[in-house]
Amino acid sequence: MLRWYSKFLRPFTDKQEQLRRAMFANDVGAIRAMLNAAPDLKAKLESVLSIQPRAVFACDYINKDTGDLIWHADAYNLVTRLGIGGTGVASGRSLLDATFSSGSTSPAWFIGIIKQQNINTGSMSSGTTSITGLSSLTTVTGQQVTVFNALTGPLNLVTTISAGATGTTQTTVGSATLTATSQPVIFGPTFATTDTGSSHANWTAIASTDVTEGALQALTLPAIGTGSWSTGQDLVSVDNSANKATYTPNANYYACGLFIINNSSFTLTGNLLYGEAGFTQGALQVQSGGSYSLQVTTTLQGQAG
Repeated sequence: MLRWYSKFLRPFTDKQEQLRRAMFANDVGAIRAMLNAAPDLKAKLESVLSIQPRAVFACDYINKDTGDLIWHADAYNLVTRLGIGGTGVASGRSLLDATFSSGSTSPAWFIGIIKQQNINTGSMSSGTTSITGLSSLTTVTGQQVTVFNALTGPLNLVTTISAGATGTTQTTVGSATLTATSQPVIFGPTFATTDTGSSHANWTAIASTDVTEGALQALTLPAIGTGSWSTGQDLVSVDNSANKATYTPNANYYACGLFIINNSSFTLTGNLLYGEAGFTQGALQVQSGGSYSLQVTTTLQGQAG
């Protein structure tokens, strides 16, 4: 409140004075009506109060016998509505609820891996946005898709579905720059702010049979002010670099992203899903075997402004 007050120094305009009085009176209806009627004031207030929470993930797939890095992936998360300020999840509390309302927190958080929705084979011609020759499937608009060897290099084309459809042909946002014939096509996740542990129809988490670990691995952060806590002028961040979440694959699949949830069970139903993210590098192959490990570094950030 003090910061908001300092941003709007006297003399107040009529609108600002009305809003100030409504805030101190906790008149939610009046506040909402005035902000909706004054988009410029609403934008200023949202900017001032925004804490912009986010997570940055880094995942390394390593050959443990040789120490060689097989692939590296990055992901930048979407924070769910429940993760920010929702209610109704008995086993966990949201960011705003824990800070400003009930004070009830969920200090135990866990990192999970998101795998493919569909493994397929198809073709793309250079300069086109059409994947043909697929086994029939249903996609949704915005769904991540990785077409192997469809970019000059050859490199994989990582793009999204431009219009969800059912059939053996799918249309993408990005274009191929190299003709790819009968190549792997991996359909990955789609995210929404309304996703929850119980309901996330367009992405799939790893199962207990996909890794040797008996539970989702903990997100272990240092105590406040120690370890990997860091601050910039307005940016505060902390990471688990000293205690990375590590998985040993027990099946062959494609890793497509990561998520944070407040329970270690592979059954996500009923638990608080804080955030989720897809790899910018698209779908990346994981092979079964004790020689490999997936090591996940998570950086949590808050931006003042």
